Amino acid sequence: MAEDRNESEAVFLRVAPSPKLRLFREGLRLFIRHFMLRPSSTKFLSEEELALLEDRAAMAEKALTAAESELQF
Repeated sequence: MAEDRNESEAVFLRVAPSPKLRLFREGLRLFIRHFMLRPSSTKFLSEEELALLEDRAAMAEKALTAAESELQF
């Protein structure tokens, strides 16, 4: 939820290309989807904060899967 979207994306892009971190990436994706976007976790957020969280979660998902899609033919 950092102010700068590019800073947030850079964090996830640093772990994306490493094949050794595949399980770590999958764990991060699971954590984001299961715990951070869960309705019981988001019920205390304003609409603006929820939209920002959903945007950042989608960005993180895309960044974490970017390397996998580049490797597949």
